[in-house]
Amino acid sequence: MLAAALAGWCGVAWGAVEPEVPDRAPDAEPDAEPDATKIRWAIVRVEGEQWQPVHDAIADRLPGVTLLPFDDAAFEQIGGDLFAYVEVVVEPGPEAKVDLTIVLSDQRAYLRSFRIEQARALRSIATTVAATIVAIEQEQLPADEQVAEIPRPEPTPEPEVIEPEPDVVEPQPEPIEPVPVIIEPTPASPTFELGVAAAIQPTFGLAPGKTQGLSALGGAARISVRHDQGFIVEAGLRVSGRARAAHRLWRNRLHLAAGYAWRRDRFALHAVAGPVLEPWTVRVDGVTTLAAPLGEASASPLWGATAAITPAWMFSVSPRVRLQLGLRSALAVSVLRSGAAGRVFGVAPDAAPDATAQVLFTFGGMELDTALELTVWISPPTKSR
Repeated sequence: MLAAALAGWCGVAWGAVEPEVPDRAPDAEPDAEPDATKIRWAIVRVEGEQWQPVHDAIADRLPGVTLLPFDDAAFEQIGGDLFAYVEVVVEPGPEAKVDLTIVLSDQRAYLRSFRIEQARALRSIATTVAATIVAIEQEQLPADEQVAEIPRPEPTPEPEVIEPEPDVVEPQPEPIEPVPVIIEPTPASPTFELGVAAAIQPTFGLAPGKTQGLSALGGAARISVRHDQGFIVEAGLRVSGRARAAHRLWRNRLHLAAGYAWRRDRFALHAVAGPVLEPWTVRVDGVTTLAAPLGEASASPLWGATAAITPAWMFSVSPRVRLQLGLRSALAVSVLRSGAAGRVFGVAPDAAPDATAQVLFTFGGMELDTALELTVWISPPTKSR
């Protein structure tokens, strides 16, 4: 089943198509099928990777082919049977290039070159080698060269026996040590990122009807922690206010939220939700006051919940630092301890003693925050693997 699947894949990859079958007379005998190339032996030579992991990965995909190392014993074991010489050369680097050479014992040669990802290096190499061999067996892949020589292992030089002359000692040649191939380790991706955000945002009242319109204007700061799988947790503070006559309303909203932060290339989309707690106060000429409180509940903090969504664009500053510019929209529902939205009544300081108090500020209920925010994402130092 595996061979059939790989053969089909190779047929698509190299544009192989089935030839048209000419019409025959009803009584004509079918042509005899040509003998397919059957590869039972393969001598595998690997440069730039360890031989055993590559051997195991290819063997899983070609159970019918016996894989041998590149040495004299392998050539003696095969004898005169048809076999394939498979040479895999891996160039080091984050985007490694692989040169694949397959030469059959009948001197037909097949050459391939492709790039691999370090995280899937063995899988990419083994799949390409297996697919190429199956395509050769099925006669679906034309040879790049019709006459090619299969390299043989260099024979181990035998030490030369020199008859020592009297009182003369010839120095023995030092053995040649092979030059090791060093593959640079790839840095592992950081598990968590720390984000620090700042924004300027207005707050609009949506409901109930008495709180509609601009409720406050201020700024916000937020700290976020994002996992590389996309999960995100954030904590933030929004300080906003609004002035009317000599009165000024100050609101300090605290929130804790969690959600998911999706990214693709330079685009990001964050969605979070969580509870909010918002203390507030009213000042007259800088002095804290409860301007004509509406019952005892008017002095209690707002509490409720919020949900926010932020489409954003990201820009790399360094391997560990990225900037994110986003447009954040947050919908919040909050009430006083009494369960109602907040309203503050008051009169101007210079008004007559019998002047009727008017609504100075409305807040709470259902509100919409919009903000243009800038976030700095910082990754921890990476560790090579």
